[in-house]
Amino acid sequence: MSLCQLSLLNGTEAINSSQVCSLEFSSKECRPFLTSFDRNNLPVVFCRRSPATVKPSSLNVTLKNSEYISSNEKYIYPGLIIEWSAPENDNALSQLEGFLMVWQSSQQQYCRLFRFSDRTDLFKKARFQYQLQYINTLTEYTIKVYSLPPPERPDQTEFFVSQTIASFDGYKLMRGPIDWTPRIKMIGFNNGSLAAWFTLAPKEFKITTYRIQLVHVEKDSSNFAQEKTYTANLQSYSTYEATVRFENLVAGTYYVVIQVIDLLANITDQCICFVDDPRETSKKCQVLCSSVMSEMLVINSIAQLGQGALNRDKMVKEASRNQSDGIYGVSHFLNVIFIYLFGYSVENWLMEV
Repeated sequence: MSLCQLSLLNGTEAINSSQVCSLEFSSKECRPFLTSFDRNNLPVVFCRRSPATVKPSSLNVTLKNSEYISSNEKYIYPGLIIEWSAPENDNALSQLEGFLMVWQSSQQQYCRLFRFSDRTDLFKKARFQYQLQYINTLTEYTIKVYSLPPPERPDQTEFFVSQTIASFDGYKLMRGPIDWTPRIKMIGFNNGSLAAWFTLAPKEFKITTYRIQLVHVEKDSSNFAQEKTYTANLQSYSTYEATVRFENLVAGTYYVVIQVIDLLANITDQCICFVDDPRETSKKCQVLCSSVMSEMLVINSIAQLGQGALNRDKMVKEASRNQSDGIYGVSHFLNVIFIYLFGYSVENWLMEV
């Protein structure tokens, strides 16, 4: 239990919330209730018998860039800004004790309980805000906010608001897109195919185009055997990672090259990737923002297929159904493969990339 860190906002103006929200309870303190939804497991300052209060009227969750310093180097990691509004119903406002805020991934669950000492007419027009300084990179989170007193079950949608958001990859603070390179990982299958997983640039870099080139070392180590283009939609940027699949490969050693492309490189005042040249009066645009090569990967021949490999290929097809052009979302595609092959989810693998 600690002093409440919940902010109260009226437009862009911050309001002193210390006289409204008096107590805040950590994940350790609120998790017994969260896992049971038994009011007897709430901290003693909360009511045990009052009727449940209807859900907040709105919820808006956005990512924030949080600076982290290590060995005198600055890095940017994802954080969250969580904003919501109180119930609009006057009767609900009169009974409002506080809120339960939950943020969870497939692997972890956290929560906060906020206890109000007073209610104010500001609740009708003000917004509540809570900021999380750091969250895990490349992770999908579901955020929920319940009004208190809580419902009897956690799945009663009339008593909570929710939103899902995916975090970006952490990166070293840099001059701009010209210094950024994606992370890349390859997975090979005995059916003559491989998947290349890679991270997407921070949204503010406005990079949309990635060229993925597959090189067959034994055949021609200086030219690519296959090439695909991945286009990120900045208007619906729901994930910061992507997977491209290459099929019908013969046995051999392969690696993948990912090139980050600036489509505006020929427009000096609009290009994304550029370097400052003291000899030039304008910035020097670059078509190729960056390029990165994966490790070598050996693909077995189709003749070596066993029954297990056939079953595995069937699972890959199931996971990638209704997808197009060999491009698959990592949460939809890699999780199925990883759980089948190794018995653990892609989140554990991403921690090792």
